[in-house]
Amino acid sequence: MRVSRWSAALVCSLFAACAAPTDLNQVTPPLSMSVVSGDGQQAPPGTELPNPLVVRVEDARGRPVSGQIVNFRVVSGGGSVFAGAAISNRSGLAQERWTLGFGGLQRVEARAIDPATGAPLTFAVFTATLSDSIPPITFNVNAFPNPAALGDSVIVSAVVSDSFTGGSNVAGADVQVDSGPFLAMSAGDGAFDQQNEFVIRSLFGLALGGHSVCVRGRDAAGNVGFPDCTFLFVTNGGGGFDSIPPITSNVVAIPNPSNPGDSVTIRAQVSDTFTGGSNILGADVQVDSGPFLMMDASDGAFDQENELVFRTLFGLSPGSHLVCVRGRDSAGNTGSFVCIVATVGTGSSGDTIGPVTLNVSATPDSAAPHDSIMIRAEVRDTFTGGSNIAGAEMNVDSGGFVPMFATDGAFDQQNERVNRLVVGLAVGGHSVCVRGRDTAGNTGNQTCIGFSVVATSPLPGSRRRAQAPR
Repeated sequence: MRVSRWSAALVCSLFAACAAPTDLNQVTPPLSMSVVSGDGQQAPPGTELPNPLVVRVEDARGRPVSGQIVNFRVVSGGGSVFAGAAISNRSGLAQERWTLGFGGLQRVEARAIDPATGAPLTFAVFTATLSDSIPPITFNVNAFPNPAALGDSVIVSAVVSDSFTGGSNVAGADVQVDSGPFLAMSAGDGAFDQQNEFVIRSLFGLALGGHSVCVRGRDAAGNVGFPDCTFLFVTNGGGGFDSIPPITSNVVAIPNPSNPGDSVTIRAQVSDTFTGGSNILGADVQVDSGPFLMMDASDGAFDQENELVFRTLFGLSPGSHLVCVRGRDSAGNTGSFVCIVATVGTGSSGDTIGPVTLNVSATPDSAAPHDSIMIRAEVRDTFTGGSNIAGAEMNVDSGGFVPMFATDGAFDQQNERVNRLVVGLAVGGHSVCVRGRDTAGNTGNQTCIGFSVVATSPLPGSRRRAQAPR
């Protein structure tokens, strides 16, 4: 059958009319807008999402509308968009790039004005999730005055930081006295809107005696940190007369475990700064139920509110020993004992070998600027003495060592997986070195890898293998 030239032309024109995009002069109002892709992404705070935000503009007949201006606005979370506006293409699509903020709900709205009716369109909404899974750190917990008088109001202050543990804004902090409820604290500058916050709370009606005051923070990603604590004393006389004994802390025995015949040095810190403010007059050590032995000041004289003290012990028998240290201040107050267990082995040698560090990795190992980079490693003492791992630390580009965290939350095994988040590295090549230490006091060799920060987002690649220990 022959088809006329005019019939074919008519069919072609009808097909083109159905498939072709509609410009603003031909739309059938009202317009609508929908999300095509880019919703529900996840990224660290302050980083750009990997995929663009894409919306589609259609008229009432479902046809794509080209030439429509679409505005993208960050409405919560504190992030930013690259351009702020885009024009829909022949497929009705408009795109934008989104960099997440540091706290709160992350939300962007795509907005437009209907050219026919003038009505606002806000029908495309994008949300994203911060990928920060590490809680903030609390430090510098203080109570003022300390000691306090009965009836005094006491101001508790602290610093909460998420700068190196995910980069989210701090969302709040709580204080707990003894085993009581957690009480909300306030931001020192009036608002929780930064990665580092100075927090405060006034306490009233504290009873006579000593109190444990603990502060913890939480970030905008929902992570709650571990409490950091200080001791507060309430007395009848307030801060005028020192009737509170000094505090002893950080008692250690070196080496521990030791060999038969080894000399063992006991070290500790004695402080009266927050318990009356008197100088330390002396300290004693007791082994098991033996006599009290005087300790020496590490700097040669007892003449400060804080003193490092030591005593070297000889002739300890094989087995475990309870070693207790106490201090006394110049006001005549003697503090409570703080004790540890020191072990003397029965063999010819104790653990004198540092743990081994292996499987060091940086994820991603070719990162873009502003990426958060997770450093991971494994520290083992199973075959180098059998002690538990006491900690691990890392440095970047030969800088200072910073502590790492046990992945399972506690250093209490012979093998530990450790991690730490690194942010804010410059473009170029970097090295990271990790080393561990065991409970016997041995520090292992460093194991190092190299990784890069590149100007553009890299393609996914494999992790680098660890180089030989340094």
